[in-house]
Amino acid sequence: MNSSFIKKGIVSLLLFLWPLSILYGCTAAKVPTKNPSFNEIMGKIGKTVDLSTLKEGNFAKLKRLYGISRGEIEEFAFYQAPSNIKADEIVLIKVKQTEDTEKVKEKLLKRVEKQAANFKDYLPEEYYLIEKNVLKVQNNYLLLVISPEAEKISEAFDQCFY
Repeated sequence: MNSSFIKKGIVSLLLFLWPLSILYGCTAAKVPTKNPSFNEIMGKIGKTVDLSTLKEGNFAKLKRLYGISRGEIEEFAFYQAPSNIKADEIVLIKVKQTEDTEKVKEKLLKRVEKQAANFKDYLPEEYYLIEKNVLKVQNNYLLLVISPEAEKISEAFDQCFY
């Protein structure tokens, strides 16, 4: 009888631990396995979505809208809607120093908040896009996407690293 009790206890414990181990395995953080170049990432994004519908921005515009200085970034690509009644923006930045990542991320978030305030009562469908933005950090790269195709762009970005 004592042996039966122990067997039941072991079986119960295994039945409890098995789902937990599966859950842990499915939620473990991914570690990037690749170190892509800036051009590889932009190439992958460009193959995924049509960037020709957006206007390419220069550094002066990036600095004005995001407050990012040249000393913080190594490379960047910045696209936005050609009209101010659309909220679409795609920004890919490679920071010079890993320690600048958080500071640049905060600047990107500040822009998202400002855009949300601008569009909230003005154009609800654009506000929805802003609220569903994608902001990702991998290695020295930051990606901000405000677009109906944000999920596709996000997946393309991720595929460059895994």
